[in-house]
Amino acid sequence: MRTQRTIALALVSLGLSYPAQASVTAQHTYQKGWNLVAVPLDPENADPRVVFDELGTSLTIYDYVSGNYQSAQESFTPVMAGRGYWLLFSQATTISVTGTLRPLGTEHRIRIIPGWNFLGNPWRSPIAWADSRVSVSNGTTTVPLGDAVVQGWLDGEINAFDPATESMIAIPANGSGTLQQWAGYALFSNVNGELIFSAPPADTTPPHIEILSPPELFGDANELRTLTDVVGTAEDDNLVSWTLEMESAELGVARTLATGTTPVVSSVLSQLDPTLLL
Repeated sequence: MRTQRTIALALVSLGLSYPAQASVTAQHTYQKGWNLVAVPLDPENADPRVVFDELGTSLTIYDYVSGNYQSAQESFTPVMAGRGYWLLFSQATTISVTGTLRPLGTEHRIRIIPGWNFLGNPWRSPIAWADSRVSVSNGTTTVPLGDAVVQGWLDGEINAFDPATESMIAIPANGSGTLQQWAGYALFSNVNGELIFSAPPADTTPPHIEILSPPELFGDANELRTLTDVVGTAEDDNLVSWTLEMESAELGVARTLATGTTPVVSSVLSQLDPTLLL
């Protein structure tokens, strides 16, 4: 006799806030070749060989300190949010980093020196490269980004790197460009001072959470007889994590099917095996 189970599925635990001391694991996939990278959190272990352990002994990374490049084999500074690093990938690679998120409610300051500075977005939401989010201090005076450019404190552009074309992409001040998470940027300064990012605006946009298939999960057609993909969407600009749970209507016990820390859009979240419900 076949035993019938009626089940319910739901996407839950979609993190939308960043407690100052929250420890999370975040992931990002980089393209093959040289990449200018950054991490949007402070790693638990800031040794680059631990942060980028997916690369193993082939790790090739450079930091730019006081006008000189330093490799991981030298006196390498700890990896931290807000800094940019050159990293070489032999193939497309997903990096997974566990650490502490920077608080959303406070500004973030990055020290700059005359010459090239390599920096990154310390948060997991875009930063407008504009007066609305960026100001500059020369040690005694603080002015909006545009005024710092006019006064000659900074170059008028910050530069991203495209690994596909192996070329720099200029982002002008007060244009439409933004600094993205996981990307590093090169900025030329003529002063000793600080680059100041104002705190991110409040996130008022609700997350997009939806289970799209299989159709057996909807209405009265609730019988699953074969291994079945569960397809859905879990996305938000400030996504921390998502969890897909299955709950038996008969037993009332929830079981975790899958979790993730990166957005999923109209893709497979997990597979459901009806034999496990017997």
